[in-house]
Formats: sequence, structure tokens, C-alpha cells
Amino acid sequence: MRNLFSFIVLILTAGASFEAAAQTKLLTLKGSCQHLSGPGLKSGTCHDTLMNTSYPDGRSGLYFVSHDKQIVTFSGMGKNQIKQGEDAVVQPIDLIVFGNKGNTRRLQAVGSCRFTNPYTGRATVECEATAQTGQYRASFISDGSTPTVLDR
Repeated sequence: MRNLFSFIVLILTAGASFEAAAQTKLLTLKGSCQHLSGPGLKSGTCHDTLMNTSYPDGRSGLYFVSHDKQIVTFSGMGKNQIKQGEDAVVQPIDLIVFGNKGNTRRLQAVGSCRFTNPYTGRATVECEATAQTGQYRASFISDGSTPTVLDR
């Protein structure tokens, strides 16, 4: 897990200025990956840790990592979130970032992620977005433990 976490932090800060990287928040959730699919993905499952980033410009990303180290990030602007109740949110998605063996592709996309508050117990995260290359889907259920937050 430590290697996976270091790998993600490296990706998050690659190409970013130190100042921007220092203001990035990284939240990690432990739980169970239920599903991960999309064009170019070789595995239908992902690691049992989900990561969420919040950048200084308001962009947010949900990172799903397959067992063969491919990364699918569902990304959108946090200000566009739609509250669906006290503990439920829909995040519109306008970008898929697909990482595989050091190569990263940024794909314009249309979709959304629905998630519940991870601080109130078991949380669910379900994402679906369509890019030019096809449809990406992911789902995750947390184990109910408190998320870990790192300010970078």
C-alpha cells in the first residue's frame, strides 16, 4: 500500500509547481472496490483504497487504481457539485485522466460521480463518464473508517 500511495503522490505532483502541489489535499478511503471498467483497462477490479484530490483551482479527482497499476481519475470542478441531501453529493465529471505505465491521457468527458459522506460511516462512490474512447465506470464502498487526509 505504501508503494501505491507513493506512486499516486508522485503522479499528483508531476509537472505541478511546488506551490500548487503544496496546496493539494489528498483524502484516502479504505474499503472495497466493487467495479472498474473502461477502454484500455485490463482488469475489472481495483485496489481497496480510493483517493480523492482537491486542487487549489477547485478541481477534484477520484482515483481508482486497477490491480495492474492502471489509474482512472474521474475529475470535475467542485463548485459544480449538486447536494442531494445532507450526506449525498453528485459531482459532474468533465475529464477522465487515464494513466498506464508512465503514460497519461487526458480525455474530455461527460458524466458524474455520486458519493455519500465518508465521515458518517460506510460511504459509497459510483462514477460513470463517457469520453471519445468510450465509457468508464467505477464503484467503491468504504469500510466506515475515518478517511486519511494529507495536505500536500
